[in-house]
Amino acid sequence: MDKSEYIRQVLSRLPTLLEREKRAVEEELAAHFEDRMEPLLALHVSEAEAERRCAEAMGDPVEIGDALAKQYQSFFWVVLKDILTGFLVFFLIGAVIRFSLTTDFFGSVAARVNPTAGDREATALAVAVDWRMTVGNDTVRLYEAQVRQGVFTGYLCVYDRMPGGVTVDLKKYLWAENQRGTRKGVSSPAVGWNYGAQYYKIHLPVDPEDDHVTLCCRLYGEETRMTIPLEEVRG
Repeated sequence: MDKSEYIRQVLSRLPTLLEREKRAVEEELAAHFEDRMEPLLALHVSEAEAERRCAEAMGDPVEIGDALAKQYQSFFWVVLKDILTGFLVFFLIGAVIRFSLTTDFFGSVAARVNPTAGDREATALAVAVDWRMTVGNDTVRLYEAQVRQGVFTGYLCVYDRMPGGVTVDLKKYLWAENQRGTRKGVSSPAVGWNYGAQYYKIHLPVDPEDDHVTLCCRLYGEETRMTIPLEEVRG
């Protein structure tokens, strides 16, 4: 969803507002988009992709519009709307964005410092490792792995290079490949992920003579590959 569509959906939930009030909401939303897009554009993210990421991070536009509508419907707001319009709109949208930023930030930091705290299936048999590759503006990190009964299992987290940045969902673009060319895609954990970090797991059959598997990602027309040695993670 781009900036224009996001703002349109918020305003569609505010049919009773005066035109000047709608303009105030629109200007405030646009300003928040610009503030969040600036660091992404500095990292050479396309404007369309930056708008999409910001729209996801700011939350559901319908929910934001409904919350604003309730504020406008109160008697106190009707009486003092000319004085408080800018303040209340700024407060409400700012609170939503601050919550989103906090969630993104702590999720992003946890993936760097202690990825095992993320949502995944815990196992005492996996070996702690630290292999990373860069995909666009994101870092893909393999932090635990094991080989048992002819299956390689890897645990991955993905986070933006900028702490607190919003990640791209790589589930459709990541896979692992053994030495015979067999491919297996990644799956998500049972519990969801936040925009600051994503967690995935891989199950890939391997033979006893295999000495490595390859982690691959194709995104934005480019393919990135990382070789994962199996010697360290065999059970």
